[in-house]
Amino acid sequence: MSSPEARRWTPLTSRNAWVSAVLLGLVAAWLFGLGGYPLVQWSGLNCTHEDIDIRTGRIRTTHILAGLKASERAQDSALTKALTGDDLRGAEADWHRVNTFSPGVHYSPHYSFHGAIHQARLFEELYEYNHLSPQARREIALTILELWREKRSYFSAGRLLRELDLKLGELSGEPTDETVRAAIAEALRKSRKPPAPPGAAEP
Repeated sequence: MSSPEARRWTPLTSRNAWVSAVLLGLVAAWLFGLGGYPLVQWSGLNCTHEDIDIRTGRIRTTHILAGLKASERAQDSALTKALTGDDLRGAEADWHRVNTFSPGVHYSPHYSFHGAIHQARLFEELYEYNHLSPQARREIALTILELWREKRSYFSAGRLLRELDLKLGELSGEPTDETVRAAIAEALRKSRKPPAPPGAAEP
């Protein structure tokens, strides 16, 4: 007669252990590989974060895998490249979340600086299309960064870029530093005002 210990290691028991191990592996792969998608979105186990430094305009991309930081890279945006060495020297980074993506989820929660990286690209398109001088680029970049820090969101900077696009489009000939400076002042005045109620006339 076999002992209880011998009966524990029957082929059926071994098969159950193998099935359990496979299921456990699949669950781990689902959690750590897919971040629990579709039951969980933007899981901290597997995701990509994009951040913006509102002092220099630098963009940071961080990849999280199995809940750990797998890689991190910071790069200059068009805003950063428009600044001078003196503008950047001694600037302490002030990072803010812009986007979070995870496997199967290609859209992000809406953060306070959700549109900041897109605004850096719009800024680049604006100065390239209008052939702005380095000084004009710098002044616009500094104004965008100032609005980000002052308002703690991207909304006013978005209004500034829209107003600047309109003002520069109204100019005849190549924009000069003086005309760009006047356009910045007017666009800044409008961007700092609270939005008019729907249907209200613009003053």
